[in-house]
Amino acid sequence: MVKPQHSVIDKVYRMANLTKASAKVIANKGAPGVDKVTVKAWKANEAAQLRQLHGALYAGRYRSKPVRRVYIPKPGSKKQRPLGIPVVADRVCQQAVLQVIQPVFEELLFEGSHGFRPGRSTHTAREAISDYHKAGYRYVVDLDIANFFNEVDHVILMKLVRQVVKDRRVLGLIRGWLTAGVMEEGNVRYATSGTPQGGS
Repeated sequence: MVKPQHSVIDKVYRMANLTKASAKVIANKGAPGVDKVTVKAWKANEAAQLRQLHGALYAGRYRSKPVRRVYIPKPGSKKQRPLGIPVVADRVCQQAVLQVIQPVFEELLFEGSHGFRPGRSTHTAREAISDYHKAGYRYVVDLDIANFFNEVDHVILMKLVRQVVKDRRVLGLIRGWLTAGVMEEGNVRYATSGTPQGGS
């Protein structure tokens, strides 16, 4: 059983954590969000940007911005996949929260799960399948939940997160990212379900 996390926000806005998060976002590069601030521009003024972000998180003034919607080709299909691009400051803040809470949630996840986890990928999944084959297993079942990220229920998701994270301010950050809205063709749309793919 994972120990409930009561005091989390102070770990999130710690300058060392924000600096590490910023370095990760800069290394990942990526396109600008709705504010048009590029990763290059963020990096050029990184120290001041981090001080501003730290101050906003410390004072409880931080508010996320809508994500910019773009569409990218879906591998093996003629369909396009929607991608939500947060502003750089939001990506840094998301990464900072991830760095603090991910190790806690990792303890709850199924050992055989390889998706979207540190140190795991399709390559580690393939290695696991190979090991099962050597052990005598002969069948592989491939399951995919269609349109999963677009259908995530915010109420259920937040209820599950609250079972572990008890810090109201961090819960507020996560809720803010879920409900910040999506800007497409100049209009912001707010959804009650789904998570914009493209953040940390």
